[in-house]
Amino acid sequence: MDISAATYTAEQVAKRYHREVDTINRWVRNGLITALNPFDARSGYIFRQEDLEDFEERAAAGGRKEIRDKRTRSAALRSGRKK
Repeated sequence: MDISAATYTAEQVAKRYHREVDTINRWVRNGLITALNPFDARSGYIFRQEDLEDFEERAAAGGRKEIRDKRTRSAALRSGRKK
């Protein structure tokens, strides 16, 4: 695993997208954005420039709607409604 290329922490990615770190971590867990975890869970995720660019391309092509739809479905499931 080569992390010598341009990489970012979850904090830097959160700032880049104007989101909370928890949101970025949730996106990783839900497969919306790719990240590396080269050491262990406590050390946090590492994001490669190419993965951020891929995420941005998908978001520009409608991925933001996907993110919103997944969040809406999750909220509906938590509240007991079907969506």
